[in-house]
Amino acid sequence: LFLTGDIFKFAGGNDTTFSMNIKGIYEVAIDNNLLYLTNTIPVLLLSVLLPLISLTAIFLFRNRKLQQKLTVILIFFDLLLIASAAFYGITSIKENHWTLIPQFRMFIPVINLVLLLLAYRGIKKDENLVRSYDRLR
Repeated sequence: LFLTGDIFKFAGGNDTTFSMNIKGIYEVAIDNNLLYLTNTIPVLLLSVLLPLISLTAIFLFRNRKLQQKLTVILIFFDLLLIASAAFYGITSIKENHWTLIPQFRMFIPVINLVLLLLAYRGIKKDENLVRSYDRLR
């Protein structure tokens, strides 16, 4: 969902619009062709790494310690994704005097962060439950 569309949309002067996706920042022409302006490599790398590591962490349900460590790494990467996307967005707005057009996709990394925190809490509760059962034996 996050990999395919625009992260941010901007409105510039003269009724031009600009979009930022994981590959870069583009000017959207009248015929919907994209004119490449700049790249956003950190956003691209983090956007590809997050789903891959998340999928790996899901299948490590038998090794909760490693799953916890991967979840902490995912939280860190998601914070980096939020920071790098915000950096590119704010820098583009300030340099070019664009205005931000709000859309749902710009909140996906924040929602992902909340879900990662909930996942970490759930994994920790599972680990504590297993430890308490081990003490009872």
